[in-house]
Amino acid sequence: NPQLCETYRYCTNCSSVMREASAIDTSKIPKPAGRLLVIAASYGHPDDASKAVDIRETLQRKIEGYGAKDCLNITPQDNLLTYLGLRSAPCSGRKCIRVRFLIEGRRSETIAHEGSTEFHLDDLGLFVVVPKSPPSLILGKCWYGHPRGLIKGRGAFDVTEILQARVEESGGTFLEVNHREHLDKLFGDPCPNRRKNLVINYEIHGSSGKMVAEEVEGHLKKPVDL
Repeated sequence: NPQLCETYRYCTNCSSVMREASAIDTSKIPKPAGRLLVIAASYGHPDDASKAVDIRETLQRKIEGYGAKDCLNITPQDNLLTYLGLRSAPCSGRKCIRVRFLIEGRRSETIAHEGSTEFHLDDLGLFVVVPKSPPSLILGKCWYGHPRGLIKGRGAFDVTEILQARVEESGGTFLEVNHREHLDKLFGDPCPNRRKNLVINYEIHGSSGKMVAEEVEGHLKKPVDL
């Protein structure tokens, strides 16, 4: 589904980058009433865009419905078909919601998965809120994959927006990636059966830095705590 190229940017079969995160054009998207703008969103199969539907406008209307206009909250109790105004499911099996959003120039991406009950998210739900204060932690380019990085469109995925979403969730003050988290579920697998690194460029109170965290068997060797 070419209409969902902004939320399905990687080929899971060949682990190649089909579309760079920076390629998205937000100039034609109407400005939001608040500070939170959904720039791309889909609901459906975790990997196959042909079995998913575009929900960007629906989620933006939900945001505009809140008084503060700076929050998106989908709870595990919400029936997704009802919440999204869908007559039928885009596919069978467990599905996910992918949301890319913009907060004061900072792009983020979050992915929420259905739990054991169909049409309901897992216990984490999906929650996005605009921080009350300017961030003290600002992320630069972050990627996950082969230690040498992206080579000819393969080997590494840009994960800046996924990590930025975590910074936004913390109020703009810190970033954590636990060593118990399954990285393939969080980022995808850019180079199967090979050791990978998570590389994070960042700035804290004007001081820049770089962190390299090693992956072992799908998990970080040591947790990330910035």
